[in-house]
Amino acid sequence: MKWISFPKAKGKQRRPANYVRRRFVVNGELDSAVLTASALGVYIPYLNSKRISEEWLLPGYTDYNFRVQSNSFDLTDRLVQGENELLFIVGDGWFRGSVGIGSKTNCYGRNTSLGAKLILIYRDGTKEVIEADERFEWTENGPLRENDLKVFEIYDARKTAVDWRPAVAGDYAGQVIQQEGERLIAHERFSAKVIKTPNGETVLDFGQNMTGYVAFSITNATAGTVASMTMGETLDENGNFTMKNLIAEGASLISGEVGQKLTYICKDGRQSYKPMFLLCGFRYVLLENWPEEIKSENFTAHAVYSDLPFKGSFTCSDETINSFVRNVRWSMDSNLHYLFLRTASLAALKTAPYFFFSEFRQAM
Repeated sequence: MKWISFPKAKGKQRRPANYVRRRFVVNGELDSAVLTASALGVYIPYLNSKRISEEWLLPGYTDYNFRVQSNSFDLTDRLVQGENELLFIVGDGWFRGSVGIGSKTNCYGRNTSLGAKLILIYRDGTKEVIEADERFEWTENGPLRENDLKVFEIYDARKTAVDWRPAVAGDYAGQVIQQEGERLIAHERFSAKVIKTPNGETVLDFGQNMTGYVAFSITNATAGTVASMTMGETLDENGNFTMKNLIAEGASLISGEVGQKLTYICKDGRQSYKPMFLLCGFRYVLLENWPEEIKSENFTAHAVYSDLPFKGSFTCSDETINSFVRNVRWSMDSNLHYLFLRTASLAALKTAPYFFFSEFRQAM
């Protein structure tokens, strides 16, 4: 698999997401068509404007100094005769985005990269290989203006990707392996309740702490309106939206920006959106400068976690213990994103899920 590389982030600079495309022609009946892709960063793959996979944050987290995972997709029944277009949107992810309580960036490097190989096998035995090279085109001039795993995402719905140019060949010296962990996908959905806080802010309450995202629709907006959603886990003692609980007490030297903010720049008319790479820990969502009357039916929260199967269950005669077990499982789910990464979903107890998982791992 070949690689292409994208421009460096200099200093504390945050670059737009990279849009990458490759147009090609299918001439004849196919026996098989398999796409293998990876990234130093995270990516979303599309074929002919349709998303190929609903998995989040592909290809998952690894120590990029040594290895990176890859993903394979069967496109045999999705390709059409004639011209087709592969498109990838590549974000910073763990490679270049905010990591840890200090939101440190550029932990593994300053250049994100994409690796890709499409193998076409025709029924007459002909084989065609399309790999990431200078025949791919890329641009930073697309709608996703800034992106991060947990701090922010800025999307300009007025824009389409323009200023395409030939890609630059890259390289990866580590080991490329097939994805080993469970898929990271959306699971439960939660409806919103619209509340007005004592200080006059409009807040959505989804009734459950989770790690995930909020999808929304807008029935009518004016182009250029800058709306925002800030995700938080709790209200303060006065019933107002707060982010203070997400700042580590006494850790001012290591705590970076909490963020958890989606900024959406509207286009004209009807539109809908869900974040591409931003996953937040939240129950409450502060809406600011929303372009129309806020209605609960226009918002849905989605819990996102690794599709880890549970092989057993536990119940007993004490409902308090049953509740504790349910809370531990929910908190584990909300912290499992390929690895046990965050303590975002404080469904009941802050520390119990961590110690439960630590003891479980030691017993394995």
